[in-house]
Amino acid sequence: MSDIAELLESFLSDGDAVSKLKNAVGEKTPDIDPELMLKVSKALAGGTDNSASRLLNDLKPYISSHRKRKVDEAIGILKLISIIDVMGGK
Repeated sequence: MSDIAELLESFLSDGDAVSKLKNAVGEKTPDIDPELMLKVSKALAGGTDNSASRLLNDLKPYISSHRKRKVDEAIGILKLISIIDVMGGK
């Protein structure tokens, strides 16, 4: 996932590339906010780097496989929350 984030970050940091994309797509889509896309890509790449996610990951060796799946789901939800926070804090 970090490869995608790095690629997106390098693309969005190039203002010329963003304007070319806007011209190629035309007026059919809303304006692309490069800063927001960069924040979202960073959240995708490192969205699980918080104390709650670290705690859940540290508990995984001590729980059953059924509960490990639940922990993975919870970590995914935490990642989505961090992305929503980034988008809401625009």
